[in-house]
Amino acid sequence: MKYQKLLLLLAVFQFAMLFSQIGNVEKNYTDYFDNEREVPYLHLNKTRFLKGESV
Repeated sequence: MKYQKLLLLLAVFQFAMLFSQIGNVEKNYTDYFDNEREVPYLHLNKTRFLKGESV
């Protein structure tokens, strides 16, 4: 009986943790794609490189 109460308490706690994060996932997903993205550019002093030549 003692272990059944403990297991029930743990199960309720797990379900509470699971359902508490549902709204946050959707918000974080939309916030991630609303951010502006940086576009990196690489500027080199040469227009052509030979095979085996280091950049």
